[in-house]
Amino acid sequence: MRVTIAEVARRARVSKTTVSRVLNNKADVDAATAIRVREVIAATGYIPSAGAVGLARGVTRTVGMLVPGLTWPWMGEVLQGVADVVESKGYGLLLSTANRGTESLDEFSRQVSAKAFDGLLLIEPPDAVRHLRVLHDSGLPVVVIDDRGRRPAFPSVGTDNRHGGAAAARHLLATGRTRLATVT
Repeated sequence: MRVTIAEVARRARVSKTTVSRVLNNKADVDAATAIRVREVIAATGYIPSAGAVGLARGVTRTVGMLVPGLTWPWMGEVLQGVADVVESKGYGLLLSTANRGTESLDEFSRQVSAKAFDGLLLIEPPDAVRHLRVLHDSGLPVVVIDDRGRRPAFPSVGTDNRHGGAAAARHLLATGRTRLATVT
């Protein structure tokens, strides 16, 4: 059975507020009391609820990511890259798909409105821009991946296939290739 903060408080003969103050290294806790609380925490293996810590601090250490679906050919590489960076910074990644259209977007917006994330990454599904503008304007960090050249009014990362193709052709020609072909 999972040990709760109430159980730690009961065993240490203090209030839940005192346990919380010890966990957050507040200076206004008597040293002997803090030692007793830490001993109970160690003995019980208590682990604070990430959700409760997030509510108290106003930080979830979670990045939300909305993608249109998981079957796009390059989606695995994008997700792995995002996960590597997010996790290296001590954050978790919560992935949602927009494969149910407006229903998915509405559910994702509810999660965001509940402050479930510290920031959002989005591979822009159609019809998402109005949702994003509201979220971005509320102060939530939003970054769009693969903006398809729309350049929204907030940070975005995209590709330009025309310029990328031209750069590839220039490189091949500069290295002496003369018979270029495009496969689509």
